[in-house]
Amino acid sequence: MIKLPELTDATFIQRRNRFIAQVELPDGQAVDAHLANTGRMRELLIPGRAVKIAPAHNPARKTKYDLFLIDQDGAWVCLRAAYANELADRWLASGLLAPYGLKGSWRREMKIGRHRFDFFLEAGEKPTILEVKSANFKKGHTALFPDAPTVRGRQHVESMLELSAAGYRCVLLMITMGQAVDELIFNRQNDAPLADAMAQAKAAGLDIIVMKSRFTETEAFFDGFLPIDWGRS
Repeated sequence: MIKLPELTDATFIQRRNRFIAQVELPDGQAVDAHLANTGRMRELLIPGRAVKIAPAHNPARKTKYDLFLIDQDGAWVCLRAAYANELADRWLASGLLAPYGLKGSWRREMKIGRHRFDFFLEAGEKPTILEVKSANFKKGHTALFPDAPTVRGRQHVESMLELSAAGYRCVLLMITMGQAVDELIFNRQNDAPLADAMAQAKAAGLDIIVMKSRFTETEAFFDGFLPIDWGRS
């Protein structure tokens, strides 16, 4: 269990632009909130839905809130893409990933080659690169990644293929962000090059792990590991 920051009730009104959402506070006031997610999220950002916002602690910021959770069919879905890294950090510390050989000490935001990766672990037979991706798009009970083309994501995978050949162990950790799902596929319809890169990673022996999270209004939980349906990826 991971304690969330203090959150306030609000109602989603509209997405003003890529990084700004407008929400309505309980007193009826409309305010802007920072949306730290570049995905399309059209199936999530529906006017009238309940959301949870976190107060910003930087008085110099133009937006006084961060959009954190949104209700989707009775489940709280986290919209803050970078929060997947916080989940990964806590789950590494708790030993949930130890069965995959991911244990010991680690460094975050490590630059190796052309790219900066989320985690670098030195325990084990090989130095290990762990890259985390958040997935909050679903159809039915299937999580899909990505919900929009991601050149950066594909470049990360291609770089990991090169580093794997150079002697590093490379692991991709997909985290679903609260939606009610029981499997994940790589969304070829939205990003065929990324789906191809993921298939190449699998063929090259890179580990691809999917962890499911569940959110309440105050806490985040690990909710199990999920399979990847490669036949539809």
